Amino acid sequence: MRTAIRMIASNLAVATAFSALLMLSTPTVTHAATLVGTWNAPSGIDGLVIDGATYNVSFAQGTYGAVYSSNAPTFYGNSSGATDAVDALAAALASVDPAGLIQNFGVFIPVSDSAGQNSGEEVYLFNAATSYSTDDYQYPDSAPATAYDNFDFFSYTRFTEVSGVPEPSTWAMMILGFCGVGFMAYRRKGAAPRWA
Repeated sequence: MRTAIRMIASNLAVATAFSALLMLSTPTVTHAATLVGTWNAPSGIDGLVIDGATYNVSFAQGTYGAVYSSNAPTFYGNSSGATDAVDALAAALASVDPAGLIQNFGVFIPVSDSAGQNSGEEVYLFNAATSYSTDDYQYPDSAPATAYDNFDFFSYTRFTEVSGVPEPSTWAMMILGFCGVGFMAYRRKGAAPRWA
């Protein structure tokens, strides 16, 4: 009877450890993107997922040179990444602002900069539209990203990648699995050897 109980406990410990490791290898739960700031003065979007990575996006006003003086744009030279980013940003803005309360609003994701023009992707809501649009666009480097092109609010974007934190249930399952494996190793060490 004791052998059967030990065998069941051993199998349970191994299964728990395996499931804990499996849970650690799966991505953590991502939460919906949230608007930072107010409807009439948005300052960013937190929790934006682009190609599996999570970013906090801040909207920065000023000229291209001032906004990106210390760090190059996140998607500089990566037009496909910028396209994915602008699509994710448009979807996130639509989800946090389904009624289109933010009006005459545009944000720009630069991809390249040459001859005094920065090119990239923009997302905007303009003139009482009810859905966000995306487009390729160019802006002069010297133009400040404020009230540009008849927008009441226009800004460049800064993306900060954030790492996911495992859920509490993941930690609990992992700790339980390691405790089970440790307990079985302890029990086996103290057991008398068996001879056939």
